[in-house]
Amino acid sequence: MAEQKNDFKVVADYMFKSKSLYHKLSDEDKFNAFFKINQKIACAFPKRANSLNHKSADRSTSIDIWNIYFMKKEFSIPSWYWVKVEKNTTIVKDYTKREVEIFKKYNEEINPRDIDFVLKHFKDEVKQEIKFLSKFED
Repeated sequence: MAEQKNDFKVVADYMFKSKSLYHKLSDEDKFNAFFKINQKIACAFPKRANSLNHKSADRSTSIDIWNIYFMKKEFSIPSWYWVKVEKNTTIVKDYTKREVEIFKKYNEEINPRDIDFVLKHFKDEVKQEIKFLSKFED
């Protein structure tokens, strides 16, 4: 695996689709892809994934263990592996685009995920703050 080094998607494809090519993966490729692959597999097998996630566990061997497990279980990528995350659009319905921009402008130090949380769960407080902050805009 020369040009696609460290790409966990390629490692996953070799594990699920192109099983005959799995032996071409280097230990370094498996090592680098371990956390992302183990995280995705944990959706379906949380206890097993957690047991392989120990800090003293060999990551490339853990990927080999998953490969052996899936060699007999699945013939293609499992339906649960690539879970589509739905984008939350309720925030947009509660605020105008300008209001969200004002709030984000004055709260730059807060990461976007936390801002989305605040916008969703503290609507009244955010509306008051946006009303206050909008005085400084014009």
